Amino acid sequence: TSWSQEAKLEAGDAASGDFFGFSVSVSGDTALVGAPFKSDPDHHAGAAYVFVRTGGIWTEQAKLLASDGTPGANFGRRVALDGDTVLIGTLAFDYEEGGW
Repeated sequence: TSWSQEAKLEAGDAASGDFFGFSVSVSGDTALVGAPFKSDPDHHAGAAYVFVRTGGIWTEQAKLLASDGTPGANFGRRVALDGDTVLIGTLAFDYEEGGW
């Protein structure tokens, strides 16, 4: 079997240190990519990105943020995708309390 790169996925708002690709899940022609250290809107609040492939071309469809995101949540640390259902995990570190 011969493997070749089809595409390089990048977030439209990528920044150094986001850890884009820390977790990835693919279902059919959809990919979900976690970036747990994305600092938008808060320090290491995290994000997850949805990409869809059409005709061999991957395009970013959505940037997902936690509705109750907090600094250090690391939303996107783990991601899972099944059809049109996504699960996105976080890391529960409380910066105010200084602990897990």
